[in-house]
Amino acid sequence: MMPTMTQTQVKITTDAIDPRNVRAIELADGWHDITECELVQFAVGESHSPITPSKVYPALRYKNEFSKLVRTPLNKVLGFSEEPQNRR
Repeated sequence: MMPTMTQTQVKITTDAIDPRNVRAIELADGWHDITECELVQFAVGESHSPITPSKVYPALRYKNEFSKLVRTPLNKVLGFSEEPQNRR
């Protein structure tokens, strides 16, 4: 007797945002206003040329509220906003 496969239809709603439109991200310590956001593949590898990492991770590269260049793995981001959050 062959097992039967059951298919279930699932409705999925997708809400997409262009990284260039992200103005704030929520991290574990709260909201951070950001600029110049890009989606990148982040890797760490041995320091030889060219770098040949064994793993790459999806990340956001952006300037934080202090104009410092930051790379944050996507799995650390809790939320996105297209509006600055004016964290105080």
